[in-house]
Amino acid sequence: MKEAQVRVVIVEDQEIFRRGLRAQFDTDPAIEVVAEFGTALEAVRAVPELRPSVVLIDLRLPWRPHEKPRYCGAEAIRQILRCCPGVGIAVVTAFPEKERVREALHAGALAYVMKEDPAEDLLKAVHQTAAGAAFLSPAVAALLTHLIAAPTNGGATFAELTQRENDILAQYAAGKTVPEIASYFNIARRTVDNRLSEIVARLGVPTRKDAGARAREIGLGQPEDPGQPG
Repeated sequence: MKEAQVRVVIVEDQEIFRRGLRAQFDTDPAIEVVAEFGTALEAVRAVPELRPSVVLIDLRLPWRPHEKPRYCGAEAIRQILRCCPGVGIAVVTAFPEKERVREALHAGALAYVMKEDPAEDLLKAVHQTAAGAAFLSPAVAALLTHLIAAPTNGGATFAELTQRENDILAQYAAGKTVPEIASYFNIARRTVDNRLSEIVARLGVPTRKDAGARAREIGLGQPEDPGQPG
């Protein structure tokens, strides 16, 4: 029997949903669930020893046993990545609000899927996260597109991006890869991936290539505008 390539830790306080997740993962021989936790703190303490490929976590759950659920998932993500920066984080939640998505991505999550999404989206999110790639389920991507007002012209939306977002996008529009951008700004590849995903969502475009094309239309990504390192 082929050994599982992706080791997953599930962090979810609803036991019935945890069982459903495990049942979905059992259909994929490349995935092994190595542990399940119902609170954030249990996962934070256990992940350094377990060394999973991916931590699949809800955003709203108890921090400690016997506590009421609260939005502590993002803090758990930060603490896990602080001690285990190589672990991929995928969020699976019932909360699609733009603020929650941004909070999770800023904390370091690579993937964000909804609990009602098809099983294939969940499996794809886990595999891409294990590979170090970002993934937003179609439902989340569509929601973000609708939440963000479409620009009346190219410059208006780009003016709303932060300076660092514009700098990263300028590098991407100039044809630089994620590793090259990370090296240029001396930041983690995960950070570049997260920023690019956020930029795509904020601009309301389907893909990173579309964001890069729109950036070039207004002059970003040209040799005289490479973005500032540091």
